[in-house]
Amino acid sequence: MSVSPYKEINTYPVKLISPDASIYDPQFSEMAFFCKTWGYLKYHSSFQNSFEYFDKYVIENINSPADFTTSLTDNLIDEAFLRQMEERQPKQYADTAHHKIVYDPSWMKNSRFGNDFENRLKQYTSYKTKAQKGVDKYVSDLPQDVFFTNTSLDSYNEKCLLIFKLWNIVEYFYPHKWNMDADWSQSLEEAITALNNHVDIDFIIQRMVAQMNDSHVVLLDLDYQKWYYGDGIFKKFPFYLELIGNQIYFSNQLEIDSLGKYQGKKVTYYNNMKATDIIDSLATMVSASNENGLCYLIESSLNQAINHPALGDSIIKLKFENGTEAHFARVSASFQTVSPTKSSYLPEDTLFSREIGYLNITKRIKLQKKIRKYKDTKAIILDLRGYPQINGFEIPKLFSKDPKTVAQFYHNSSNNPGNYIQGSEVTYFETGFFRAFVNLIFRGINTGLFPMRIFDYEGEIIVLIDENAISYSETIGMILQAYVPNLTFVGRNTAGANGNVLEVDLPGNYKFQFTNLDFRYPDNSHIQGEGIVPDVFIKKEVGYSKKETDPILEAALGIAMEN
Repeated sequence: MSVSPYKEINTYPVKLISPDASIYDPQFSEMAFFCKTWGYLKYHSSFQNSFEYFDKYVIENINSPADFTTSLTDNLIDEAFLRQMEERQPKQYADTAHHKIVYDPSWMKNSRFGNDFENRLKQYTSYKTKAQKGVDKYVSDLPQDVFFTNTSLDSYNEKCLLIFKLWNIVEYFYPHKWNMDADWSQSLEEAITALNNHVDIDFIIQRMVAQMNDSHVVLLDLDYQKWYYGDGIFKKFPFYLELIGNQIYFSNQLEIDSLGKYQGKKVTYYNNMKATDIIDSLATMVSASNENGLCYLIESSLNQAINHPALGDSIIKLKFENGTEAHFARVSASFQTVSPTKSSYLPEDTLFSREIGYLNITKRIKLQKKIRKYKDTKAIILDLRGYPQINGFEIPKLFSKDPKTVAQFYHNSSNNPGNYIQGSEVTYFETGFFRAFVNLIFRGINTGLFPMRIFDYEGEIIVLIDENAISYSETIGMILQAYVPNLTFVGRNTAGANGNVLEVDLPGNYKFQFTNLDFRYPDNSHIQGEGIVPDVFIKKEVGYSKKETDPILEAALGIAMEN
């Protein structure tokens, strides 16, 4: 089998470039220092209602850049420490040998506050309340951090609170800053400079989260969410714009007769702005783990007309390379109608040429029953280009009598934010009498008396992947890698964003989510960023989004027939 050479992914340089971003006066530096002190104290606090207290401190004490002084920061520390002393007990941390620190504490060594500033902060966080006793749990949400979420963002203090909360949540609860193109502390200074130069706050925070380089990132205000989704129906355009390299092409995906003349044509202008300029600009406005994910998100932004002021709302104007211009309006349609996800067009299972089985695991199927249908075939193709609807725990016992390590992970510390604790190795191999009994009762109905018997398959199993495979899809891919012999991945890198997400509410009615769990391969290499790398790489070509075109599936069929 010939394997195509795969080019190493290089993410686009995503940087926050604000007007006069290089000009910092002492007030702005003091503002950044206050933000870091405020966030450290807030997320390491253990007194009751601490989240509300710290948010109120910003709202009640800040009205202009001039309010950020040394005394403002000093008073915050003293007041918070007095509250902390009310239920004073020593904190009990887990074994630090299995910790890794994901935040930068270097700012604590600040001479303006004297040599003991770092010790003061550490003394503050060396105590905990009775409620914090016990096991150091994984932080999956911040349910109490919901104050001032309904603010209009009209006032200076509300905008400061939004920037401060966003920056500190990423600082202490995002484990993949190694994948960022820019220094996160510098991003804070640039965001503050942009705010004090009257740059639009929505633009500032969009550019901040873009630097996270995480395809799990969602930053959406509720007003847009209500308009876009309406009553459960998506408002999209009656065509699809394909991004190939740095060029945009028109796809008459719905095969509308009046749009047939534009099929495959290159788009040179989008709402009077050069298409290449929009692409370059969007690359700094969306957060993506790798190049495939970035192209996918830019493409989604073009088709949804979001993330850039030039994209417009309900109507767009396109200009093609032959000089033709056309206006298009959004229509209400189901997601499946206009989705470029190939797996959504294909059946649950089928047989090609009587010797190659195909299973679409992005649809709700009983994997153990379906896969055994193809035990006598040359190859089985599993389509993973989308979000899987199968139970990943079914896979290990199909192929192995013994557990194998699929992944290891680090989770954030509830007692000590910014520290990540190594968890147990993950096998996804179900054991125990109770689980066997459940399998027998509930799965045996459809799959035979002993559905967990080994699927002793001698053929090749080919997995189809692309940028639509994200999160749990990548977990399924990792399980297959650990347990399935004769496995080949065909397509393009997956999105490179795996692990549980943390969703938080921010001022201005923003919903913000990002990868919160550090999920890795057993050898400690990252799935985040690179994603699952295909053995056979299939690049995008013009017209790939058309229903009748599927180069990845065609390549997999060719490989299956060769072997």
